Amino acid sequence: MTQLATDYTPINIAVNGSAPSVVSDIAIESDGTVYAVYENGAKLPAFRIPLADVSSPDSLQPMPGNVFATTTDSGDVQMGFPTEGGYGGVVSGALEQSNVDMAAELTDMIIAQRDYTANSKSFQTGNELLDVLMNLKR
Repeated sequence: MTQLATDYTPINIAVNGSAPSVVSDIAIESDGTVYAVYENGAKLPAFRIPLADVSSPDSLQPMPGNVFATTTDSGDVQMGFPTEGGYGGVVSGALEQSNVDMAAELTDMIIAQRDYTANSKSFQTGNELLDVLMNLKR
């Protein structure tokens, strides 16, 4: 190596001693940090998930593609990170459960089925009365 402008200074390179490895898994912590987990056991942070909040979520405008747009009523978007400033945390590997009341939905389904049956019976009865009426005329 030749260095013409000044005296030679050695290059110091830090090596961790680990051989190259492939990413085998991804881990997400409650603070929103996404870690790349390598086959050799190393765990390095790759990204931090930001969260957004608005003052009135019910006033957001639904758009195609399962997204929402802000409106004057919803307020501006406030960005932050999980576990900071009241944004809550992230739960990794958990499935979101439905917020549907199963008992109420089953009750509504049974009511709808009985309403359908009652309506079909009323049409059947009306049809039979018209048949009797037509036979009386003959």
